[in-house]
Amino acid sequence: MTGAARFIVIVGVVLLVVGMGALAIHFSEINQQMNVVIVTMEAEVDRLEEWNAYQSTQIGEQRLSLQAWSTSKPGGNPDQSPMTVTLTPYDRIYGVLIEEGRCCVGGIAGETANVRVQFFPRMNELPGAVVEMRVIAGSQSISQLDMDAQPWERYSEEKTFPVQLATNWTTFWVHAQFRTAAGDISEIYTDEVAVEGIPGATATP
Repeated sequence: MTGAARFIVIVGVVLLVVGMGALAIHFSEINQQMNVVIVTMEAEVDRLEEWNAYQSTQIGEQRLSLQAWSTSKPGGNPDQSPMTVTLTPYDRIYGVLIEEGRCCVGGIAGETANVRVQFFPRMNELPGAVVEMRVIAGSQSISQLDMDAQPWERYSEEKTFPVQLATNWTTFWVHAQFRTAAGDISEIYTDEVAVEGIPGATATP
């Protein structure tokens, strides 16, 4: 083999090695990107599974309510005795429950809706009887400093908040914290509800 031919072979081998190295780096980058995509998709699947569990609970409770209503209303089957159903709202464990866990409230835009909120201190977190609470309504994001600036009030199992109905969809938030007579303070609990204001009918001239 001549010197020129040997040189060409050596150059070819070097280029092949360099190309294979670059290809390996490229495949490594693709593999890293795929791993990121897989992790993101797994997190999304977990979130969807949690949401589906929540919806299944709500649907089951609504079906029980409909069954109870259909067997107890006037004109129902006289051979059927009324059904007594005790429902446990899905969100009860969170300390704050808006409109018994319903997804949304609404009415005519510009009017005011009275939103019912229930408060359930977690007895396993607070060892004594709850005597006070402090509540922030309306804002989405709050900090402990925001809650610390809120005055304490006597604990109540339920409060009603007036909410102005804006056109289209908005969200109403309620945050609460509880305190016992001994001074033990709970974490901050939060719940939310979607609010829809429907444009009202206008008179025809």
